[in-house]
Amino acid sequence: MHDLRATMYDVEDRFNRKASYPWVILSEQSLTPTFKSWVRAATDAPVYFGRIPDEQWYEPEWIDERRQEEGMLYQMTHGVYHGDSFAWRRATRYNVGYLADHPLLQDAEFYWKVQPRARYLCDLDGDPFQYMKSNSKKMAFAISMHENVDAIPTLWSTVQSYIRTHNSSVLPTSRTMFPGLVYNQNPNKGEYSGEYNTCHFWNNFMIMSLDFMRSKEYRSFFAYLDRTGGFFYERWGDAPVQTIAASLFLNRKEIYFMENLGYFFSVATACPTQLSVVDKLQCICDPDKSFVNHEASCTKHLLSWL
Repeated sequence: MHDLRATMYDVEDRFNRKASYPWVILSEQSLTPTFKSWVRAATDAPVYFGRIPDEQWYEPEWIDERRQEEGMLYQMTHGVYHGDSFAWRRATRYNVGYLADHPLLQDAEFYWKVQPRARYLCDLDGDPFQYMKSNSKKMAFAISMHENVDAIPTLWSTVQSYIRTHNSSVLPTSRTMFPGLVYNQNPNKGEYSGEYNTCHFWNNFMIMSLDFMRSKEYRSFFAYLDRTGGFFYERWGDAPVQTIAASLFLNRKEIYFMENLGYFFSVATACPTQLSVVDKLQCICDPDKSFVNHEASCTKHLLSWL
């Protein structure tokens, strides 16, 4: 509750106090009246609380529990972040496959994923929802990085299998950022050849088109991945899966890098690189420490394909 309130106060102060976009708080658990009243006190905008259906949250009955536990033990001993977490797996699968269908979002065009404990370090330069709608953007990000290969050992082979069996649903790579996600690409093996370089848009902050998530192509892609059990047997995160989906089904111009967003979560900070922008947006971050300059960042590489 307190982590969520702290982040909400940042978003309100930096942007939403004027815009008054509604907050939607989803949980697999029932939330107490105290929780709801304290969260509502953090904003003057409408706040809606929704329950995630059990059938969309917990493992499907066809998941092999022993296989899942063995995979979690392997990942835990190999230092995979959240490798031993049931809740993390359930949440990422829900975010990828079911969030767009929640009744509280049925009339929404976009959603901004707000992660508790995140900090917003600059005023927003304009309204990102209006900008994205006016400029036909479907996905917005601020930080990109590499995924741990031990978390997703069979994700890429599953993606390649999907492409082979659904070739008519993916866009030509000349129109997408797909080439920015691969290395060792072999033209003789087709335009979608190559190995995944593990780059992904970090989605502790992300703005996503719900229409894109409801599209036939996106739903087909999620269903194909989900049937393999990889969200549970391994630890496929929503960030790499949604990044790959964007590389298959979105034109590169539909992806929006929010270069002037000031944002911090866990191990990474996004900060505008120009001091004049830092001053204008009243930022409290150091441009020299922005993750865009970190050796683990993929941002400059991916921008060359956008």
